[in-house]
Amino acid sequence: MFITYYRKLVAEHSRMLAFQRGIEAAVRPGDKVCEIGTGLGTYAFVASRAGAAKVYAIDEGPIIEIARKLYAANQKDLGDIEFINRHSASVHLPEKVDVVIYEIFDSQGLKPLQESLLEDARRRFLKGNNGHDSSIRHTPGRIFQT
Repeated sequence: MFITYYRKLVAEHSRMLAFQRGIEAAVRPGDKVCEIGTGLGTYAFVASRAGAAKVYAIDEGPIIEIARKLYAANQKDLGDIEFINRHSASVHLPEKVDVVIYEIFDSQGLKPLQESLLEDARRRFLKGNNGHDSSIRHTPGRIFQT
């Protein structure tokens, strides 16, 4: 499950703090949020604590089972998070969301695939004219789309 990989990611304190601040700036109380590639659920948890009314946490990998366990252990401190164990292209959310969170990694040769995934999420998941800025906001290593 590459748990060592995820441990390294969450151990990068300055990186995690920057992402936390970015998510807190993007998510408004009552927002619906979708995180693609949730891994351990870290950013889904941050979005929930930032006031999201609902978070859809999508990941096709087996790591999502650990995210579910972490959520169960911390549920009293978190809002409504639904974990979906599928590739985002095969997911049909029951509602449009205000914010899509997706971490872009500098993966050789994967940039067109990541851009395609983001465009699909923008088209299918994101609310259209909801009063929020509809642009993509970049933060170091992270894209928040609202």
